[in-house]
Amino acid sequence: AAAGLTEAMTAEDFLAFKIFLVMAFPILFIAIRQFLEETWPLKLIPVLAAVGYIYPDIWIRGLADKRRFDILSAMPFAVDMLALSVEAGLDFIAAMAKVIEKARPSALTEEFSIVQKEIKIGASRAEGLRNMAWRVDMIPISFFCATLIAADSVGANIGPILKNLSV
Repeated sequence: AAAGLTEAMTAEDFLAFKIFLVMAFPILFIAIRQFLEETWPLKLIPVLAAVGYIYPDIWIRGLADKRRFDILSAMPFAVDMLALSVEAGLDFIAAMAKVIEKARPSALTEEFSIVQKEIKIGASRAEGLRNMAWRVDMIPISFFCATLIAADSVGANIGPILKNLSV
C-alpha cells in the first residue's frame, strides 16, 4: 500500500512474484550457463534463489520511498491550497477536489482522490483520512490526518487548523 500498488498487485500476487523469482533466477542461471557453455559453479543456485526471494522486497521498498518523497514534496502546496479553499467557503471535500484539479498530478493527489471516492461510497471523512494515513504510512501524513479527524470530531472549523498546518 505504501508503494501505491494496491490496485495493481495484492499481497498474494506479491508473494507469488517472490516465489516465481526464487525459481526463475536459478533456472535462468542454468539456461545461460548451458547456452554460453560456461563452467560456472552450481553452488551459486541457492544464492540466486535467495536473491530472487529478497529482490522484490528491495524493489517495493524503493517504490515506497520514492512515493513518500513525492508525497512530502507535494504536501506544502496541497495543504496551503486546502487552507485557502476552506477559508474561501468550500467544504473540505470540495477543497480536496480543488487541490486534485489544480495541483500537478502526484501520489498525494492520487491519495486525495481515493479519499474522495471512499467518502462518496459511504465512508466517513474520518475513515477516509484514517485509511489514507494507513496507506501512506508516514508520520507527517498521519499527523495531518489525525489533526483533521480530531478537529472534525469536536466540530471545530478546519480552516484555521489547515492554515496553521500550512505554515
